[in-house]
Amino acid sequence: MKRFMIGLIKQDLKMFKTVYLLLGVLLVLFSCKSQTTLADLNMKVLVEGNYSGAAEEELLLVKNQKELVSFIAKINRTRKPGLAVPDVNFEQEFLIVWCPGENYTIAPELSIKKETAEALIFKKSTTSQKALTAAVTSPFKIYKLPITAKTIILD
Repeated sequence: MKRFMIGLIKQDLKMFKTVYLLLGVLLVLFSCKSQTTLADLNMKVLVEGNYSGAAEEELLLVKNQKELVSFIAKINRTRKPGLAVPDVNFEQEFLIVWCPGENYTIAPELSIKKETAEALIFKKSTTSQKALTAAVTSPFKIYKLPITAKTIILD
């Protein structure tokens, strides 16, 4: 009888250790504050090219199909064959169109610098690829992100 009771106590201790271990893991997982990163935002480069028509730096937020078609039409004025208008669900996503101007032969990447409760602050990656040739280019990149109520700022 003693052995039987000792066996039950050992099983109970093993079960309690397992339960406490699981509770500890769950506590650690759910107590950490989540921080949204660029990867969490699912920010993707949708389209990029060498001619945007923008002489100066521009950051455009495209929130509907009409604005997207207008920008693509601006690019396609001098491009043959023209770019196709990307398929975007504007109920769930919006676009950031970044044109760094004519100072670059290749557009630097945008990356998230800081996120606050009110804003997403982007920075352009440092690049040494300034225009070295006589050819004038004005590159652009179109990024796709999930809809957010936060203000978009280019630092």
